[in-house]
Amino acid sequence: MRTFSLSRSTKTYILFSLVTFSFFIMMFWKISNDLVKNKLYQFDSIIINWLHTFYPFLNQPMKFFAFFGQSEGIFLLLFIFSTLFIWMQRRLEAFFLIIGLAGAQYLNLLLKSTLQRPRPDWDQILINSGFSYPSGHAMRSIVFYGMLCVLFVTAVKSNSAKAFIILTTAVFVTLIGIGKVYLGAHWPSDILGGYAVGGAWLTICLLGLKIAKDMENQITHS
Repeated sequence: MRTFSLSRSTKTYILFSLVTFSFFIMMFWKISNDLVKNKLYQFDSIIINWLHTFYPFLNQPMKFFAFFGQSEGIFLLLFIFSTLFIWMQRRLEAFFLIIGLAGAQYLNLLLKSTLQRPRPDWDQILINSGFSYPSGHAMRSIVFYGMLCVLFVTAVKSNSAKAFIILTTAVFVTLIGIGKVYLGAHWPSDILGGYAVGGAWLTICLLGLKIAKDMENQITHS
């Protein structure tokens, strides 16, 4: 029977992942606990009222960013990138990209049906049905674009290119979340909760990919 041993870098990555996962889970627990205790309304209202001062100037830009967190936009990009990775013989990357987004979608539905937070009663430019917390847009965005970010960063050697990819991804994912709040579809804490639980799931997916690639390398060189 073939046995596998994890590389030193993978063992270090596991420890890093445990710390990162714990951080995101604690963040999600704190927001969810405050939600149950009705402590979030003032925080949410301050941010929503501030965003409303930009009506209607940012309507179209916010709709643009929100589209890339919607199922239609993000699953279209999933098809494009997963096909590209398969064509490049990087099947593990394609597999974990699909699993990551599908898992985020299922987990979001499960959490929403459990917590059952109503959507904001403010004027909605973008109408959404169903429960509000945690934000599916935020979860899908941090998982999908976060995984793409890591894959691209590991593929380039230039530190300036790495920094540009990370910064662009962070700004883009943030604007998707802000867009959903601006358009009236989510409370700000929905977005933060989505980022938190999505970040935890992303950490698991990236760890799974790291271990899978480690095993693949051992098989290839054995």
